[in-house]
Amino acid sequence: MQEQRDCPNCGQGVDGFIITFSSERAQRDIKQTILSELKPLWRVIDERRLWLRRKLVYDLLPYWQEFYHLSDWEVRWGTLKFTGEVEEGQRSSWSEIASLKPTMFVDDVIQTGQIRMMMQPIVDVMKRKTIAYEMLARSVQTDGSVISPAELYQSAREQNQLFRLDRACRIAAIETVSKVPDNQLVFINFVPTSIYVPEHCLATTVQAAERCGVERHRIVFEVVETDHVEDLSHLRSILSYYREKGFQCALDDFGEGFSDEETMDVLRPDIVKLDRKYVTDIHKNDEKRRTADSIYHQGRKAGATMLAEGVECEEEAVTLAEIGYTLQQGYWYGKPAWLPVDVDPRKFHVFHH
Repeated sequence: MQEQRDCPNCGQGVDGFIITFSSERAQRDIKQTILSELKPLWRVIDERRLWLRRKLVYDLLPYWQEFYHLSDWEVRWGTLKFTGEVEEGQRSSWSEIASLKPTMFVDDVIQTGQIRMMMQPIVDVMKRKTIAYEMLARSVQTDGSVISPAELYQSAREQNQLFRLDRACRIAAIETVSKVPDNQLVFINFVPTSIYVPEHCLATTVQAAERCGVERHRIVFEVVETDHVEDLSHLRSILSYYREKGFQCALDDFGEGFSDEETMDVLRPDIVKLDRKYVTDIHKNDEKRRTADSIYHQGRKAGATMLAEGVECEEEAVTLAEIGYTLQQGYWYGKPAWLPVDVDPRKFHVFHH
């Protein structure tokens, strides 16, 4: 088994800055201005140098700019490794650092519990009922504003926090499962590039399911399309780990990031979602219909259950059902909401048993 210390997610460390002060006295003065409870956010390197976490530097910067001559302090990027060592990076300037201040710190989002889950229904049109909900992460700010997952994950990439954010979202989703009826599945997204060694990176996810008393067969972990996976063997190891633990697995947006029979054969997903680009206006486009039909038969041949997402009108729903996509998801059935919402029974009247 791969050692935990070899995992980039565990060993990548915490981003921050190394500040070299003009004198030992200047360093001591600055240390005295930092509250003792913030100790985990900074480290003494030597008599003249401190490492400070990036957010702490930005919090203190206005005060420093007013009362100190920052031109006397050298600043460079630095990473606090999990071993406790500080790895030096490139030298920078205070003007550059000020210009790079993020509009949102992912650390804050995670630590203050701002991650919330919205839910979108997934239906079986032949059974005429909701059979699952997909959990969709949002960040709810203190002023009530909501940050989209695209912005949240982009910030996580820029701040080297993708692993922590993806883990926090998986755990938040599992903690929200109790809101969903016991007889329904729950789809939870994950970014495969945030997982290096499944046994280590997914341990807290499995523990969350245990702690919340969630039956594992109800959870479907869904590979999201935001990171196109190049290493299929690595993704297969992740899906295999999930299955060994009793969970189900799904591929999102098949036909875009994943597009061939070999991929389907290697990964053997339980559920495959048709890319929405083949769903939109499928009733008007013969080529889309042929592609959707081909993907449907590829999936069925591999033993997967097929699902069409992004369904926005009755005509799309009917055409997809005719091909065989009886599991469907999209605005036609319901938009994401904070609580499970029943689908209007009239949506199913166009389908015949």
